[in-house]
Amino acid sequence: MKKQLVGALLGLALLVGQNALAADDNERINPDYICAQYLALASTSPSGPLFQALQIDGFVSAELGMTWADPDTIKGLMQAVYGMCEAHPTEPVAVHWEQARRMIEDPVEKNWDADTTRCRQLNENPDDGSGFIVWLDGYNRQYSVTKKSILGSDKDIQNFIDACKQRPDDRMIDVLRDSLPR
Repeated sequence: MKKQLVGALLGLALLVGQNALAADDNERINPDYICAQYLALASTSPSGPLFQALQIDGFVSAELGMTWADPDTIKGLMQAVYGMCEAHPTEPVAVHWEQARRMIEDPVEKNWDADTTRCRQLNENPDDGSGFIVWLDGYNRQYSVTKKSILGSDKDIQNFIDACKQRPDDRMIDVLRDSLPR
């Protein structure tokens, strides 16, 4: 299940070199992204706004001090927030996401963690790591209070992936921060 979900993220969000991130539905979002936008994208995308959900989860996780991302929980969060957003379309998605995220227990295994995940894990399993890259970028933007992002272009993402290949024992968050466009 994890591999299927995160593998879908690879196809959705990180087809490096094929302009996947240039599409309107995969642009970087901000924490003030509102429910109406989320609902509109959810109604036009068969897999839902997965790319945006990962970014929002990263933002909210940083705000809550939660350092882990779990592909098994993302679809449930997406569904819960969709229902909340239907009732409050002008509110920021992050407000509802935070409510839903607080109800989730920490997973036993934290395979993807902002504080501990090394580039080696991404290098050994890029399909599973692709969604974490999107999540980690949202996490870092909120945690570091910055608008700088590696999601600005395929080149920026590729630079990060290449840097991770060169630094397999470094934490992904450190390599991401070093890879941010100047």
